[in-house]
Amino acid sequence: EGDVAAAEGEEEEGEGGVQEGATSPAQGEGAAAAAPAQAVVSEEDRWKMPEDFFYEPDAPELVVQLEENELPREAVSPLRFLGFDFQRHYNLLWVSPEEFAYISGHVITFVNVVTGQRRNLHGRDNGGVGAIAMSPEGSYFAVAERSTSAQPNVYIYTFKNMKLYRILRKGTLKGYASVQFSPHNKSHLAALGCAPDYLLTVWDWRNERLLLKCKAYGQDVFSIRWGQFPGMLTTVGTGHIRFWKMALTFTGLKLQGDIGKFGATELSDIIGFVELPDGKIVTGTEYGRLLLWEGVFVKVELMRGSAEDPRKVECLPHSAAIEVIMLDTEEGCMVSGGDDGFLRWWPVEDTDEAEADYDLGILEYGITMKKEVRLPPVGEDYDGFAPAHIHHVARNQDNTLWLIQDNRNGVIWRYEKETGTCGLLVQSHSGPVTGAALLAPYPGLMISTGIDGTLRAYNASAEQDQELFADRRADAGITCLVPAPAANDPDRRTLSCGYSDGTLRVLVVCQNGFVLAQALKPHTCPVKQIAYTVDGQLMASLGADNTIFFFQVKTLEEHLLPLGFVQMPCQVNHFAWHDDTDRILLALEDGTILEFMPPNPEDIDNSESYAIELDYRSIQPEIPEEEEEDDEEEEHEKDDARSLSMQAAEAEVPIPMVANAGWLPSDRRRRCQQRRGHHGAHADGNGPRLRTRRDHRLWDEIGSCRLPGGGHRDRHQECPGESPTTAGLAERSHCCHMRRGPGGPNQSTRRRLA
Repeated sequence: EGDVAAAEGEEEEGEGGVQEGATSPAQGEGAAAAAPAQAVVSEEDRWKMPEDFFYEPDAPELVVQLEENELPREAVSPLRFLGFDFQRHYNLLWVSPEEFAYISGHVITFVNVVTGQRRNLHGRDNGGVGAIAMSPEGSYFAVAERSTSAQPNVYIYTFKNMKLYRILRKGTLKGYASVQFSPHNKSHLAALGCAPDYLLTVWDWRNERLLLKCKAYGQDVFSIRWGQFPGMLTTVGTGHIRFWKMALTFTGLKLQGDIGKFGATELSDIIGFVELPDGKIVTGTEYGRLLLWEGVFVKVELMRGSAEDPRKVECLPHSAAIEVIMLDTEEGCMVSGGDDGFLRWWPVEDTDEAEADYDLGILEYGITMKKEVRLPPVGEDYDGFAPAHIHHVARNQDNTLWLIQDNRNGVIWRYEKETGTCGLLVQSHSGPVTGAALLAPYPGLMISTGIDGTLRAYNASAEQDQELFADRRADAGITCLVPAPAANDPDRRTLSCGYSDGTLRVLVVCQNGFVLAQALKPHTCPVKQIAYTVDGQLMASLGADNTIFFFQVKTLEEHLLPLGFVQMPCQVNHFAWHDDTDRILLALEDGTILEFMPPNPEDIDNSESYAIELDYRSIQPEIPEEEEEDDEEEEHEKDDARSLSMQAAEAEVPIPMVANAGWLPSDRRRRCQQRRGHHGAHADGNGPRLRTRRDHRLWDEIGSCRLPGGGHRDRHQECPGESPTTAGLAERSHCCHMRRGPGGPNQSTRRRLA
């Protein structure tokens, strides 16, 4: 990369440029080099920032602009953040020998693996944190964020005290997907933007200076990584891998990217990749193969060889997608991790010797598997856990402790390489959290549900995160959670859960776990909502197919007794029980509300069918609309109308109007915008035309206007009881462009009629 010596005066669109610090021999001799050298120094001084500069917390550019009715962040003091975003790529980062970090929404959590203590760093932009990175020497910490209202920034902190040191601005439109410090130049940082621009930027971050910028790809890009040689970068993403080089041209330093060509190999998304010592790159695929790249082409498809003859292809390296590939220099192997739950070691020397048989058109080449580790380990301690989906692996500096991100079970596994032992470090929902409840009689006990099918209990009063127990069901996810009312369960330990397959399960919280009390399947689709009446006599569940199923609530052993269901013809967004009458209100998508009488269990006969009929009434609330204009704006309209009326009277040109504007919707005001027509007399029929916001045409031509009944009236015809000069002052306001002037109706002016 070289030292930065000068910057171009202006950036070309799509890329930035710098010139490296090498000088020609002519510049190094004589007094002729004095002027260019002086120019170089002054240019660097213009960009250079003081090394001891830090941003103060109350700096104007750091003050958050609050939206209407939004509370400042200082109004709420969060105590703890539970959970882990397992769907995020590369969401584990070692920041010290004993501490690692991960992103959870707007917060970065730092965890000490020895003491278990946690600390948090809040993001500054309003879209959450996109990516994080640690400088090679461990002194600076970069946070690349996302924003929903403005361009996001990359914030760089001093790691020791987390003081804001630098801000990198205007590198992408909506958010960052990846960021990494350069291991070759301590002042360089690469950042990768996400949709919609997917911009790749290289920064002189110490001086907040954008060096290079260009579009990385046209689809999702997951990661950017510096190569082992200076000036080399690699990006991977949806259906592609791209190799970048910072090349010095006659106009300065530029980024040149070459897209990898799969050739005869099946196209695949690429998440994990590693660069071998000789510069070749090995990537994983969605279909379990390892691809060896040389230049921009696939050289060999690496397969698993048999134990007797390693060159004989036996099977795929993994039976599912490969998302993790890294080098284990101590073992002399590269390590791959797949969706099948295995970490496997492959000798690097076998990869160096790999050659395809191009004469026969065979790209497959068998290599030896040195060893493998299964996650989770086989044993009773991990009964109920499915094979891990290894999404990411982070290793500490001495390569003794590995943190493995398991997206399927919602677990961060702790793997000690020397002993080969594996244990649980963090447990959470692997997908969206769909429900949470606090049980009042048991302070600190928190229950949460997730779309991954797990029901989890936490002790929120403990100093450290502590999951007490969990109920796992891999066949369906939990979509809603409701505790039973005190009228049915005085101990407040009963929970009703709705599942994505239409099942309702009633569980009881016990000392050592959840006990299933009852299971029913009233729906054939996901359950959207569950609700009890206040007295606890009835319960209703709403399915995604807009069926409302009613239950009579009994004892704990037979908690729910099915009564019947009502099928709704349109989408039901929400329902609620009335506290006093037990009537149920349904909020429909078309804006109406239905009020149903509660079912009487004694009057229902469901021996042949559970379809029942209930009395109901429909309610269409009249919601008043806000006034579009304030009083001051209306006064300006009246003044403009009076002025226009006086000008029309002087020129003796009648103002066209609609005889009766009552055919417009009466619940709102309409503005009509008149489009300019041809210059000349109005009588030629080529005058301006008016349209409402919904394109209701009030005038077809300047010489006539349309009446409510479909007839037309000449523009010079007066309305009953109105004069030509006052005809434009109608009850409803119309915004018009009238043509008139001292010499005739050719000069354009704009007025409003009120």
